[in-house]
Amino acid sequence: MPSDDAIANRILLNLTPADRKPLRAALEPIHLPFGQVLYNIGSAIDFVYFHNTGMSSLISYTQEGGRIEVGMVGYEGVTGLQAFLGTGISDHYAVMQLADEGLRMPADQFKQACAALPSLQTMMLRYTQTMMTQFTQSVVCTRFHSIEQRLCRWLLTSQDAVRSDEIRLTQEFLAAMLGVNRPGVTLAARLLQNAGLIDYRRGLILILDRQGLEAASCECYAVIAGAFGWLFDA
Repeated sequence: MPSDDAIANRILLNLTPADRKPLRAALEPIHLPFGQVLYNIGSAIDFVYFHNTGMSSLISYTQEGGRIEVGMVGYEGVTGLQAFLGTGISDHYAVMQLADEGLRMPADQFKQACAALPSLQTMMLRYTQTMMTQFTQSVVCTRFHSIEQRLCRWLLTSQDAVRSDEIRLTQEFLAAMLGVNRPGVTLAARLLQNAGLIDYRRGLILILDRQGLEAASCECYAVIAGAFGWLFDA
């Protein structure tokens, strides 16, 4: 049973102490390395994951094998939302984008807790709406904005999710997240680096100028950040 000091996930921290206490017995600390698959599309959700320090990507595929990230989950959320919604089946390929020392909980116990604990149910209803905003805005961003703008949005959202200026990932992985080819990512990252916004090395992006990234990003970042702000401000 993790202590409250071991919990950094904002969903859990925003529960009332009375509602968080019965959850702790069902929460299991777990290390989730980069690249670990949490769910495949169409697979049953056996566990839900509360991230403390890392981030998962929610990815959709085409029949031809194309893939693109439609959402990300960091310390502000829960991976396994369909367990709350009732289907218990994953709509996405969920994979760890940044390693995590997090917590997991059996999905059936989580679903029961959502029905029994008022503050958890309220948080999950609000979180569902927030994720719907993220999914919708990701579609808008992919359709209408440049690779450079999308990269800025992705970096800012990732930084918010893991609270770190360092983001470790491969160029191939980043290209898949943005739904573009590797040369496109290389060019976009080089432009941001030349502008002094990031330092881009093999397997590592270091954010140098957050305000500059916000200025270079499209409006999608502000929409998504505003939705998460609303989630925890009520």
